[in-house]
Amino acid sequence: MMHNELSKRAELHKLVQHTLHYEWDPIGIVDMEGPEDEYHAYAEQVYRQLLQRWEPQRIADYLHQIATVHIGMTKTRYDLSLSVANKLALASKDFL
Repeated sequence: MMHNELSKRAELHKLVQHTLHYEWDPIGIVDMEGPEDEYHAYAEQVYRQLLQRWEPQRIADYLHQIATVHIGMTKTRYDLSLSVANKLALASKDFL
């Protein structure tokens, strides 16, 4: 893998982390000025899904399951997970 490709993938990984923290954020970490690494474990999985070119709906399903089942946020909106997944899938085309 060439240096440029590694650099682009690192940028994509940072974008995923940033997007989950500032846009998806089912706990409201941003409002509480919580740690920026709160969703990094989930970001790693979403990053891998993007590399595997998962459809946005599958990524949204994963995010929604994390928010509702694993984190326990019962009032999480699916459309927010889908919006984030669509944004990341579209952006990933610039990095892959």
